Amino acid sequence: MNSETRMNESSRREYNFIIGGERKKYQTKFNFIDNQLEIECSCDHRDTCWHALYILAGKTSRIVGGDMHLQGELIQRIANNSKGKQLIQQANRKFAGETHCRRCHSSRIVKLNKSLYARLCTLFKETDNHKYFCKDCKWTW
Repeated sequence: MNSETRMNESSRREYNFIIGGERKKYQTKFNFIDNQLEIECSCDHRDTCWHALYILAGKTSRIVGGDMHLQGELIQRIANNSKGKQLIQQANRKFAGETHCRRCHSSRIVKLNKSLYARLCTLFKETDNHKYFCKDCKWTW
């Protein structure tokens, strides 16, 4: 093995994750080629999808296979450049608290105990111990 091959192997690293969604599983790949990050996902979303942001936010419950050490290594490596820091900040904003629906990932949610509108919408739904309501898919959690 010559030094050029060794250098190519060290400068290129691929991280693969499988994210369990509501309906199926999605494979998300993070490729580093000469410190440039490329993100691919089987959901075919044009921009950075919620699967990639979920991984970058440090969330673990939907990751199939328990690759938590790879996730930590990926986050540390991404945090070394400015674009990576922006992605991590975007992921933390998206997944901080309850700002999105767990089912359809819409940001149009309301708190059940604070909104008259949500109480009216969920009048005939069983919402015991549920705190949030999604306006798009009408799901409570």
